[in-house]
Amino acid sequence: GERRRYLAKSLLLECFSHCRFLLQIDLIHLGAKFSPCIRKDQQIEKLIQKEREKERHSGCCVQNDNSGCVQTLREDCSETLATFVKWPDYNPPAVDPSNSSWRRQSGAVCSQDPRTCEEPASNPPHVWLDDITKWPICT
Repeated sequence: GERRRYLAKSLLLECFSHCRFLLQIDLIHLGAKFSPCIRKDQQIEKLIQKEREKERHSGCCVQNDNSGCVQTLREDCSETLATFVKWPDYNPPAVDPSNSSWRRQSGAVCSQDPRTCEEPASNPPHVWLDDITKWPICT
């Protein structure tokens, strides 16, 4: 009844407040029945694009003692204490497992590998793009 409508409206407002930057396809995957009409702020869009471009050049900075890793740029990874893992320099996987000659250029990403992620798996016809900024979150 009334309480259910109130909760649904509250949930929708909460989502619009915090989920503004979800892509339409992400909202559909989350069960949305329509795409929201949210005006894009040009300055925020430029900032997001700048950060994505930086992220495309990032790799996994692995501590030499295997105590951990962090996603960062090469210049921010200590050459003394860590190893910077970036494809295609370090054994890049094939973009499409059925075509082993097409190797990934974008990546590596700490704790997220299209070869080992089961959900969502990177298999035809849903192969992850060769752009880490467009990868799904591996769960």
